[in-house]
Amino acid sequence: MLNKNKRIGVRVLLIAYLLAATACVDKPADSAVDDSQEKVIVIGAGLAGLNTALLLEQNGFSVTMLEARQRIGGRLYTLDDVPGRPEAGGNTIGPNYARVIDRAAGLGLELVPAPEIIGGMRSMLMYIDGEFIQASDWAASKANPFPARLKQFSPEGMIFGALRENPLQEPADWMLAENAKFDVPLVTVFDRMGLNARSKDLVNQTNSYGDSLQSTSLLQMYRILATYAKASSIKGRMMAVSGGNQRLPEAMAKAVKGKVLTGKVVTQISQTDTAVEVKTADGSVYKADYAVSTIPLTAMRNIAISPPLPALQQQAIDEIDYSKTLVAQLTVAGNYWGEQGPSLWTDTPIERIFATSLGGSAEVSNVTLWLTGDNSMQFSKMDPAQRDAALLAAFYQIYPQAKGKVKLEKVVDWNSDPLIKGTWPAFKPGQMTAFAQHLSKPAGRLYFAGEHTAVTNTGMEAAMESSERVVTEMLRGNANASAEHLFVVCSACHSLAAGQPHKLGPNLHGFFGQAAASREGYDYSEALQKSKIRWDKNTLAQWLKAPETVVPGNKMIYRSQLTDDEINQLVDYLAAHSEGE
Repeated sequence: MLNKNKRIGVRVLLIAYLLAATACVDKPADSAVDDSQEKVIVIGAGLAGLNTALLLEQNGFSVTMLEARQRIGGRLYTLDDVPGRPEAGGNTIGPNYARVIDRAAGLGLELVPAPEIIGGMRSMLMYIDGEFIQASDWAASKANPFPARLKQFSPEGMIFGALRENPLQEPADWMLAENAKFDVPLVTVFDRMGLNARSKDLVNQTNSYGDSLQSTSLLQMYRILATYAKASSIKGRMMAVSGGNQRLPEAMAKAVKGKVLTGKVVTQISQTDTAVEVKTADGSVYKADYAVSTIPLTAMRNIAISPPLPALQQQAIDEIDYSKTLVAQLTVAGNYWGEQGPSLWTDTPIERIFATSLGGSAEVSNVTLWLTGDNSMQFSKMDPAQRDAALLAAFYQIYPQAKGKVKLEKVVDWNSDPLIKGTWPAFKPGQMTAFAQHLSKPAGRLYFAGEHTAVTNTGMEAAMESSERVVTEMLRGNANASAEHLFVVCSACHSLAAGQPHKLGPNLHGFFGQAAASREGYDYSEALQKSKIRWDKNTLAQWLKAPETVVPGNKMIYRSQLTDDEINQLVDYLAAHSEGE
């Protein structure tokens, strides 16, 4: 754990690095604050913070948002200054991202098919030991160091192949005590399989979820793969927001009624029994009834919190790091790949070369170099000019004919970004069981949201999931709260009024008292169709707690974080508003 002096030193450096003029997202003139409303300061204007703000305002709170960057969106970052507008984070919206899809639709944003990587992920070309190898030739290649029984697996497919027998039946099963035994280094699986050092090096080149096989939690991987497995049961393709995914947080910020202030680096949070005070690096002081922190743990380390958080919660903030990632974006002026493919996995330091056609082009127009772990860090340690030259040199080593046909447009070095120092939470062995369930616990009037606090989802959807949970927590015990506010945990997937279209889940009008899987025009899971259950209060209460215990194999990605009393209130609300006709 950082000692106090070291933490203060880091904080001073961060302030010096980030201090800038404050801006405010444009608001209409009628966005005045009602003094009778309870006030909340939301720290961070990524998806988690913005959705939290919108849900709080929907439930009668007055919100002020403080964002340290000069832009909205956090890790959703569309590079508008690069031809083709490639993404540097938050690349695609999966068909299982119900909350993201629903929010985009509500704001009038168009979703379009996400750009596909030319060459495909599963059959992608490889460049290993200085040679191009087609995926179909890998099993027999002399460069393949895997044991004979495993040679059919490519390096990027080995993690998924090795973890096919997932003990987690549901994404949220990582929380069960019986699964704590899997919170060990991912490398232990490959050691048991008999992979030699070279084999493990190749697998690690494709590990996006930790900095090394040794420092990646096996339990975290099982959780991620359980989410992927659940998502695969949902029909649809990867989508993106027309004009760039950053258009979503920008539209959300405009929809927030309160102030959304950028350039506000929070340095201190203090609270009493009745109020919260937040100070920023520019000397501003903001006071409210509550505060919600939605920023990454690595940014939380630089905030002095008084009174101190519980020891385990603070230890988690101090010790959980984010996956090291560096992204380089190139534009293409001609065929740089010759007779080979334009996309590939490689054992060289640049790891992944992803070619795409952007901006309406029918040809390869853009290339993304996506580096993670130690390879990304070796470039992060260089000065920008040296780094850029080294990236291009590594690219030209693979494609010598590319000189003069590609241009390095921009490098987004997430490792060197003081507000996150990586991309997504990279739980090390032991950290999920020790810390994960402490990350979201409120501390007095200070609440927490963000991807790192989610239970079932990953990525953008995890951020949105966390906002629903934190708003429900804040309304718990609120005298003005009603059962209707609990429907927030359902509304992204389900419409309730007659005539409204199905969402990711079916419209619920008239469903109560009816047989399951009986709504016309909705594609139910086979498991639910065969269940023969009827939606009475008892069954619905059990379903809202844990759907998989009622109908194993259903396709809901959900685990309740409501209390038993709240579930009963929600059941009564649904029954009253959706009785069968």
